[in-house]
Amino acid sequence: MRNAAHPRAPASPALSCHRNTRHAHGDAAMPSADRIRSAAPRANPERFYRSYLCSGVTATFDVGGYPWTWDLRADAERSTLAPHVSAAGPLLSTHDHWLNLPAERQFIHIHDEASVRAGARFLAAHDADAFKVWFLIDRNAPDTAIARTLIRTAGEEAARAGKPLIVHATGLWQAKLALEAGAKLLVHSVEDADVDDEFIRLALRNGTVYTPTLVVYQGYQQLRARSFDASRYELACVDLVTRAKALLTDSLSGRPDAATLARMEALGRQRYRQMLRNVRRLHDAGVPIAVGTDAGNPLTLHGPSVRNYCLAALDSGVLALSGRL
Repeated sequence: MRNAAHPRAPASPALSCHRNTRHAHGDAAMPSADRIRSAAPRANPERFYRSYLCSGVTATFDVGGYPWTWDLRADAERSTLAPHVSAAGPLLSTHDHWLNLPAERQFIHIHDEASVRAGARFLAAHDADAFKVWFLIDRNAPDTAIARTLIRTAGEEAARAGKPLIVHATGLWQAKLALEAGAKLLVHSVEDADVDDEFIRLALRNGTVYTPTLVVYQGYQQLRARSFDASRYELACVDLVTRAKALLTDSLSGRPDAATLARMEALGRQRYRQMLRNVRRLHDAGVPIAVGTDAGNPLTLHGPSVRNYCLAALDSGVLALSGRL
């Protein structure tokens, strides 16, 4: 049923925008309220398993989360009602994010070489399926040398542990530093500029997989406008709790004024066009493209968001996305 690779390794067969899809998800950049406030994902992951299988997804890669996400791997392998699960676990983060608990961290703050190595040892001790870096340093920061040190050290530790380095880097400068450090997976699009020849050369050298998460911002746009477009989703595949929360979107207070919404939508369209240009150029250059939605963000629903991603891929002119994780 799963057609997956080794139980503790990311799935390796080709990805495609057809049924029996492998899917990268779960980056914790801005999790949904459901994910922050509820223990349900931990206590009842089966509702998300059903959503994925119903949507034709037979293997998933959670690319950032609390340590308990590691436990899902073995549990899912024992069940014929679950997809294959790979999990990166806590993120090595250049930003000291607030989204942590007193006894459990989702983000391990890295600020110097020693903190990177300590965090990497923790990930290795738990047999994380990858070392994930949340790479948020601005290229105009006063000290960009530390950015190079942090990502280079993370790459060294990942190689030492025999784990892939995977990176959240949405700027071209940051993404190229990640590639120089040996990144095997970029979990988002480059959004601020056209990818250049150097980017392509580094990606091909590494065998890097590019996951453009083309639809994640569309969920934010719907939430901002307080307008949930149910026709975009196969809601029969969504569990009742998540479905009920999504359908409450239109009743939420705090809708921005029309001018603000128009401005934000224009910026969103501009960013989307940039993402489409980049995925098309990388596909044409032979860089593997993975199916990934960043599910767990507002209105990027686990399972059905894969269909929306594949429709977005058509917008880029890429008819069949394929890659390896």
